[in-house]
Amino acid sequence: FRVIDGYRGTLVLDEMDFSSRNPMWETYLKVLLAGYQRGFPVLRSERGEGENTFSVGAYDVFCPKILSTRNRFNDEALESRCFSHTMPVLADDEIGKNMPLVLGQQFRADAQRIRNMLLMWRFRHYSTVFVDPTARVVGAEARVNQIIQPLLACASDPRIKEEIMKTVQEYSTSLRSERRESLEGQVVSALVKTWIRKGAPPRMLMKGVTQELREEHDLVTITDRKVGDVLRRVLKVETRPTGGMNYVYLTEGKARELCLQTGVPLDDYRAGGPA
Repeated sequence: FRVIDGYRGTLVLDEMDFSSRNPMWETYLKVLLAGYQRGFPVLRSERGEGENTFSVGAYDVFCPKILSTRNRFNDEALESRCFSHTMPVLADDEIGKNMPLVLGQQFRADAQRIRNMLLMWRFRHYSTVFVDPTARVVGAEARVNQIIQPLLACASDPRIKEEIMKTVQEYSTSLRSERRESLEGQVVSALVKTWIRKGAPPRMLMKGVTQELREEHDLVTITDRKVGDVLRRVLKVETRPTGGMNYVYLTEGKARELCLQTGVPLDDYRAGGPA
């Protein structure tokens, strides 16, 4: 937070695979969650001149950030603020003989030249580039649209803009597919299918949802307890025991919210689409 506040450059963090149990993780998380947009400083207690005196320092942590990890973040709020790209693993025969295995002076010279070019571009365009806060890429999710707006604002070449929009659309499609295939997505899919098949009642038996999961997604060992835990704790769906049976409560609004959250096609299910 001090480096960002002092230099206002692009923060590059390598090896960001922190465990949530690491005492440094909460500090990094605050900076990354608050620093993706303007106006949300990180507050820190600063030791004053006296032995037991403290003051509050406010650090502006807004800046572009490049994060390198081996896995995606477990924190959903942080992951939603990231535009992720998986780097390919190169086989030995794919690495050119002229590709340096250790970064040397030529790399540093090239990096300095590129930084100088970017800084000059910034000087020339600082007063002419404006972000349109209502800009949308058709087919992209709201959060993805939000984090891609600055890049689109900087692209004046129509071909580059088109390439950015295509990449964003493919990325959003990939995110929706991942969410559908996750356990939460499968639970929502089973919940919605069961609800539609029964005529959209205000409540239904938990065991019906569990049975749908077992049959449609081959989750033969999943239990009512596990399904109920996902529904209550993760998806915030109301469940309630009555007369020795567990019931799930669902409304049209909640069903649409869950489907939007996980990428499950509610209207397709209703029309007798994907099984």
